Amino acid sequence: MAIEHGGGGIQSEWSEGVAHPLTDPFKTLNQKHNENCYSMDEMSMALNRVIGWVCNEGHFQKRGVFNRAMTLGFLMQSPELNLKTQTDLANKLNLSRSQTNAIVRDFTDKFDFGTTTQRVRRGVKK
Repeated sequence: MAIEHGGGGIQSEWSEGVAHPLTDPFKTLNQKHNENCYSMDEMSMALNRVIGWVCNEGHFQKRGVFNRAMTLGFLMQSPELNLKTQTDLANKLNLSRSQTNAIVRDFTDKFDFGTTTQRVRRGVKK
């Protein structure tokens, strides 16, 4: 049963019979897109590509997902992993150095993402 009243109401979106108020407490929705930031669509597409890589585009096995996730953490320089070099990563994954290098190279080639050594050699782009 809908109750009507004379006053306005909060803008809402209905889903499965429940109203979900559309709020913007930080007043960000009406702002122009900042050129220095990525849009939500761009972020979603990028995250989807990275997750696709971690899961080997759906042809994954548990260990392969683990290896790729650890490699991603290593490349993002996650301090919790305590991995300083690709040799450390190879030891952690219990893979040969060439197998580990192949996983790292696969990510860096696919996403044009340099390892720390590659970024130091190229210099920081401004």
